[in-house]
Amino acid sequence: MKSYEGQKCPACQDVFTEQDDIVVCPECGAPHHRACFAQAGHCAVADLHGKADYEPQFAAPGTSESQKHCFVCGYDNPAQAEYCMKCGNSMDRTEDGAYYAGGIFGTRMNLPLQFGGADPQQKIEDVTAEEVASCVVVNTDYYMPRFIAMNRSKNKLSFNMAAFLFPTWWFFYRKIYGAGMIAAAIGMMSNIVVMIFLPPFQKYVEENSNMPATIDELRQIFSPNTKLFFFSMFLIFAANVIMGLLANHIYLKEILRKIKKVRASELDKDEYHMNLMSEGGVSFFSPLLVFFAVRTLANMFFHMFGG
Repeated sequence: MKSYEGQKCPACQDVFTEQDDIVVCPECGAPHHRACFAQAGHCAVADLHGKADYEPQFAAPGTSESQKHCFVCGYDNPAQAEYCMKCGNSMDRTEDGAYYAGGIFGTRMNLPLQFGGADPQQKIEDVTAEEVASCVVVNTDYYMPRFIAMNRSKNKLSFNMAAFLFPTWWFFYRKIYGAGMIAAAIGMMSNIVVMIFLPPFQKYVEENSNMPATIDELRQIFSPNTKLFFFSMFLIFAANVIMGLLANHIYLKEILRKIKKVRASELDKDEYHMNLMSEGGVSFFSPLLVFFAVRTLANMFFHMFGG
């Protein structure tokens, strides 16, 4: 069936959506809402019959009160959409291509297209790139090419620098809470190690007025727990490397799980993509909460058992 999405009903002047029940005039082919045609009892442009061909009417881009126009891909979205249902770009992007982030600083920035050069209908396992991008929401130009490459090569390793340097923050920021709890436990261990070995380090610096420069000096500082110190540091570093290498794979699996969960709800197209963005996306507050919780628990543990 021909799509009339984006055209206006000549009777009520509302823009057709994918869900509308549409009938066409047998005389001129003008599309109408079925209810509008039935209410009028005739074609809304009947006065043109036999005089001129019907010219489809379209809403001016970005002017419909019931829709938001995406200046990147041209798609008209529901008024409540925060991100484009087609390309995933923020609806705060202006016509000149800039993005207004709002908030205290009112940051403006240029954002690239959201599929990383991929076809929106390209498959990543059994879902489309469009669905994955809708779930990622932020920084999809980084993740989409990596997800596609990983899916093509079946390789689970793809280094993520943010997950290597700040694993707890990154996992909770990306709403990967299971892996985030593991990273938080490792982070707490790291905090405890620092609390145990920092006092003798500070004492050495105060007494010698300089930083330790050799391994022997470090052994002197941390004796008799030198081996424990180096072993703890090695374990923490190794854990961060592993998380950095597996982070993108873990993230993709979490996205696929969320997409299947939303699919099971049997929503219409607009609600479906809005739910993907809600399930996915990022969280700014949970990483901060976890950071303070880890520091607090590490302090409590240190004072109870090590202080």
